[in-house]
Amino acid sequence: MSASVTNISCYQFAPLTGLKALRAELLESCKSWELKGTILLSPEGINLFVAGAAASIDLLLARLRAIPGLQALTPKVSLSETQPFNRMLVRLKKEIIAFGVEAVRPADYTSPKIAPAS
Repeated sequence: MSASVTNISCYQFAPLTGLKALRAELLESCKSWELKGTILLSPEGINLFVAGAAASIDLLLARLRAIPGLQALTPKVSLSETQPFNRMLVRLKKEIIAFGVEAVRPADYTSPKIAPAS
């Protein structure tokens, strides 16, 4: 048997607005594209694990990359023989990755990058 389900996972910090409308749109679109998994939306960005047909995944990624701040969204991709998720969820959260510290705003500021030691 060949792997026929495309699985993607990623997160990206970016300031997002209009989350209630975006949630409704993504949920409806993902269901119509027969995708399953979870998308977390917050004012600080997006976190997702979604699976389905490759063409449907491409539609989702095109839609997400059209959102200001998510143009460079680069998911990790894997293939599976079966759909790993039971349903499609799109949820609104305070944080996409729980730090538990209100002052931490990764969409606004990240630590400086350093080069590896030679």
